[in-house]
Amino acid sequence: MKSQFYVYYSLGVLTLVGALILYSGIKSIFQPTIRDVLSAQTKTTQEIHALKQEVNKLQTKDQAYTKALQDVGKLTQEVLLLRSQLQAKTPTGLPPATQSGILTTGRITIKNSQWKYVDVYQIRSASSKVVGKATYGKNYEFIDKDGDYYLIMLSPELYGWIRAQFVKEVSAKLSD
Repeated sequence: MKSQFYVYYSLGVLTLVGALILYSGIKSIFQPTIRDVLSAQTKTTQEIHALKQEVNKLQTKDQAYTKALQDVGKLTQEVLLLRSQLQAKTPTGLPPATQSGILTTGRITIKNSQWKYVDVYQIRSASSKVVGKATYGKNYEFIDKDGDYYLIMLSPELYGWIRAQFVKEVSAKLSD
């Protein structure tokens, strides 16, 4: 009976040792894979964070650019006002100011009547704040064209970016 006990005991020990060896082998096989996945996940998270920071920098630069263009527009108004005052006092033949008093590049209008209104954005991004709406049938002066957007003047104090796909350039007549 003792010998039978030792046999079962020995088989149990061998089974336990075998299970430990198998566990160690499986662990060593999957351990690098788990580490690789975690490493890749960490790297991807870092890349996403870096991209978010880059997008924020670009939006900040775009806001600064828009603000600078607005400031230039205001300064242009002041210069043209001073020119018109000077012209009124002296017959020098200075060129007349545009109707709005802003030096513009051209005029645009919404190109398709299916778009009654088109959003005008604070910066060159459809996900930015909407500052106003352009209306179909009305012409708007634009100060700048940059890629897929025009910087337009909605009023003497309000500027914004409109997507080029919705507008077309029109002749320089000042009807609006």
